[in-house]
Amino acid sequence: MDLKQLRLGQTPRLTKAVVFLLLALQVAIGLFCAYLFVHSPNTEHSALIQAAAYSLGAGVPLFALALLVVTARSGIRAVEARKTALFLDIVPRALSHVDLAPQDPSLGMVAYRGKRLRAARVRPERPPVQLEVGLTRDASTASYRLEAAHHGMPVVLWLSIDLKIDQATVCLRAPEAAIPPGTKLADHCPSTLHGATVSGGYKIDPVERADRIAGRSYRTLILRRSFVGDEFLWDPANTFFFVEDLGLMVASFMRECSALLAPPTSDPEPDRAVEPAVTA
Repeated sequence: MDLKQLRLGQTPRLTKAVVFLLLALQVAIGLFCAYLFVHSPNTEHSALIQAAAYSLGAGVPLFALALLVVTARSGIRAVEARKTALFLDIVPRALSHVDLAPQDPSLGMVAYRGKRLRAARVRPERPPVQLEVGLTRDASTASYRLEAAHHGMPVVLWLSIDLKIDQATVCLRAPEAAIPPGTKLADHCPSTLHGATVSGGYKIDPVERADRIAGRSYRTLILRRSFVGDEFLWDPANTFFFVEDLGLMVASFMRECSALLAPPTSDPEPDRAVEPAVTA
């Protein structure tokens, strides 16, 4: 059995309680047998010692069965719980730190006087970011709405993330009406896409999908990234790298496409047939 698959921390509480109860019972019976054997005459309590020994032997297969149940339950439940944690906690925390302000290194400088500096003193204050989160019914995809300020102007981004065991799909969107005719969304963010492919390891889908959100048409840029096995879910370093890189990519996209991401000022468009996707 691979110990990496035994995610006890994600196992249901009732299942963990049963396993620990069986383990405690086994230990108690073993200690009781040892006590009777040491402190009792050879013939005294022999029947009790024999019964306790039988109970100890019978508990071994029960404990093994419970351990198998934990392993089976923790495999699926652990993946589901980890994905939910990424969608609702880890990723939102990274996106809430998106900073669209110009990166001026002179801001927040503090004199070093031979003692360790606190990060809160060195980092400049970030402009507030409004973040909303939503999940699909099957909890396989998370959607996020970010609103931040860039050069004093509001910028709104709709994005979604789909996670599989060994792959992440990130969708970045811009209003269809804001994209000049005859151009692709990818044409307006070459620097972001270069960093995503070279540093982040993403592959850009040549087809830009047409989506409908809140009664408006959006162009969707799809980026896919593959991982080795399931270590992306469980290894803290890999998870940290993914969410940090995601935050940098989102910030770069919002800065580069800020002219396309202005919040709508008119009523939603009337429903109509979805426009064909734009291809390379």
